[in-house]
Amino acid sequence: MNDAPATFIGTGRLREFPDGGWILKLSFSERDVAQLQDNLSGGWVRIDVKKRRQPSDKGQTHYGQLDTWKPATATGRPDGPIPAPQGDRHATGQAGGLLGGDGAADDGGDNLPF
Repeated sequence: MNDAPATFIGTGRLREFPDGGWILKLSFSERDVAQLQDNLSGGWVRIDVKKRRQPSDKGQTHYGQLDTWKPATATGRPDGPIPAPQGDRHATGQAGGLLGGDGAADDGGDNLPF
């Protein structure tokens, strides 16, 4: 998680229809749009739309919060290939696994029926 203070952006109002449909209308001020522009990352900006505990006096039911989380690496993935797990008892064909080095089943001495 990022230790930066929360940045709240925009307001929203949920509008529900008798047929069960709904629209979430979001509104952004000029200042909000400038903050969104300032926080572009690779051409994108992310916000979390959250429901207010109580609607505001103006009927606003939702608000936006800038998502400032960034992965540890540029790609968001570990660098290089993902290593195989070490000591995996469920691996087949490896010594210490379910199949012994000769390919025969290894019951592990626990006398389980499966």
